[in-house]
Amino acid sequence: MISLLMRTTFVLSLILSTYSWSAEIEEIVVTAEKRESALQDTPVAVSAVSRETIEVRGLDDFQQLQFMVPGLVFNEVADMAQMTMRGVGVDISEMSAEPGVALHVDGMYRGGLVSSAALMFDMERIEVLRGPQGTLFGRNSSGGSLNVVSRLPGEEPVFGVMALYGDYDRTRFEISGDAPIVPGKFAVRAAVSHDERDGYAKNRFTGREEDESEVTIAKLSAVISASDRLEIILRGEIYDSEVNGPPVVVTNDHPVAPLYLSTGNPGGILSAPGSCGPGVSCVDAFGLNLSPPGVWSDDPRNPYASGHFHSEREAYGFSAEVIWDVNDDVELKSISSYYEVEQNCDKVSIDGSSIDALVQGCLQKNDEWSQEFALSGSSGQIDWIAGVYYYESEMEEFWDYELPAFQATFEAIFGIFGGGPPLPTGSLALFGNKIDGSSTGVPFLQFNIFQDLTSIAVFGQTTYNFSDRLRGTVGLRWTEDEKDFGQTVVNNVGGQTCIGLDLNDDWSEVTGKVGLDYDVSDTTMIYGGVSSGFKSGGFNGGSCSNPFDPETLMGFELGSKSRFLDNSMQLNLAAFYYDYEDYQARLFINNAAIVENAADAVTYGFEAELLWLVTANFRVEGSLSLLSAEYEDFVSTDPLNPDVGMNCDATGLGCTQQLKGNDLLRAPEIKYNFSAEYDVGLANGDILTLRGEYSYTDEMYHTVFNNDFATQDDISMANFRVIWTPGGGRMEGVRVIAFIDNLTDE
Repeated sequence: MISLLMRTTFVLSLILSTYSWSAEIEEIVVTAEKRESALQDTPVAVSAVSRETIEVRGLDDFQQLQFMVPGLVFNEVADMAQMTMRGVGVDISEMSAEPGVALHVDGMYRGGLVSSAALMFDMERIEVLRGPQGTLFGRNSSGGSLNVVSRLPGEEPVFGVMALYGDYDRTRFEISGDAPIVPGKFAVRAAVSHDERDGYAKNRFTGREEDESEVTIAKLSAVISASDRLEIILRGEIYDSEVNGPPVVVTNDHPVAPLYLSTGNPGGILSAPGSCGPGVSCVDAFGLNLSPPGVWSDDPRNPYASGHFHSEREAYGFSAEVIWDVNDDVELKSISSYYEVEQNCDKVSIDGSSIDALVQGCLQKNDEWSQEFALSGSSGQIDWIAGVYYYESEMEEFWDYELPAFQATFEAIFGIFGGGPPLPTGSLALFGNKIDGSSTGVPFLQFNIFQDLTSIAVFGQTTYNFSDRLRGTVGLRWTEDEKDFGQTVVNNVGGQTCIGLDLNDDWSEVTGKVGLDYDVSDTTMIYGGVSSGFKSGGFNGGSCSNPFDPETLMGFELGSKSRFLDNSMQLNLAAFYYDYEDYQARLFINNAAIVENAADAVTYGFEAELLWLVTANFRVEGSLSLLSAEYEDFVSTDPLNPDVGMNCDATGLGCTQQLKGNDLLRAPEIKYNFSAEYDVGLANGDILTLRGEYSYTDEMYHTVFNNDFATQDDISMANFRVIWTPGGGRMEGVRVIAFIDNLTDE
């Protein structure tokens, strides 16, 4: 029910489903601590987005979710997600990268970055857990966890249809249904969704549309009640998507030392006066015929580029959840899952200009299995949970880069600076073969990696009820990750190469939680605690034999959850402080991500969430995030500006910069959202709902050096919705929604 962001859209949708309006704050049940509890009784910072909110706001991906909850920032690169929570995240756009914010779907961990960029539908709720989740959710949840809970079949037959049409020929259809095959014993739910739209951008160089999208998802679930104490839940999913774009935009021509090549200056250093004699450039001295400068547009909706990014993604998975009530006080749960995802991106020019400065192709695959057993129960004043976890993935990545526009430049550089004339056309074929053994005269870089990951964990958490109002919680988790890494990197431009490199390493860590929570009154709880998180180490795909260590995070948090005004107002507050060790700071060199474990960082902030039912037909809600996230002592060389800083080498390069005080990546200092909703009762019993939404995200950075060209300006987003719900028993279960997203077209 919502189009992608950053473009004004008008959409009309029709929904046929079970739905009812609420005149009071409904209690949301969450599983943030792997057992069901009311949101307001759960002593962690968690935001819960209900099915009602998902449907009204048309929520279908995490990009939209970031404008609804505090602390979360979503970025997408090449059809892969980079999620950041309170300044903790990931910056590598490769499937093998370990996220700092973990994604769990129906209790199952989804590895890699491609899954987090997928569209979603047929959801019961989304839980956003902020802060380290090192006890119960384990893998790579040092920044937090996003838990998606799918809808399950109910006890009554239900049929639902959603149809949407909007500008840019946006169409979306959803069909779902519940079928109780054997009432009370066996029920099935099936759902399918198809979503497609035209592109938001018009390429003025090729004349084609950019940013098109087409996604199809199908889900099937079944609930089997084998006995009063045994329940089995089976789930299956198929996903298929094809996206074209968004286009790459050149915001600043940036020649990089020592060759000073750029889209705007394909001749690089050869074009500089004095490169081949006093005041004489090599271009003039040798009469070189190099590529003309590229032309580009910095308008993302009107690019001027010879190529575009195109990606196809296929995925499927299935799971089995077995819940056995051993007795009235003890429950044993088993969750088994398998998920496979593959992404192919066409080999096309992606540099965002009129010349083919950077041509990219890719293939990424990930097969993952997981198994968890958890035993939980209550005994007297103690609530407890203990379990074991196993996760395994087999991953392959192939990245293929070519630089056709720089072929003549490299031939001239190799010849002239080798002491002779420019090399003949095609000579680069002698400087290195591709992975398949073929050769080419076009400058290229290829890397192919295979990674087998095995993770095992043992965890336990106990809550002791000192009294009816005071509780204490202690949890521990031991995790061991092992990675077998095979790597081949080849090129023909003089960079680092390796063929069939085999690497192996393992890391283990104990993480956990200690906390207290206290009921000040029947409607107010305060809590505080210390928790730790762990993100695995690994190996850089584009740089030979370049391992990096894990990073750890210690978090301190105080919070409160309250209801006021006869339970018509809900206010949740949280204050936190994080201390990093071995922060994995990422740099980019030759299209490869290089990780340095050289930095520590300190993060602290404050968050607030408000829900207020002002009257029976007027509702207000919003959230606020205040964040300070900065590096501590961190000295490094900027690969894009190696001549800036101090302690430079004899050539004036390799200069170092002190980055202490720089902001962490995608860590806006201020972030807030606000919405208001008003119901107008009509004479025939119909309800007309008017809803306005506004969000603001402060500026943030996409490099550790806080470069100006990698600064994201602040974002303001305004949306408007009109919802018609027929009354008087007419067309029961039908709603019609008309809305405009990104009203100001920012």
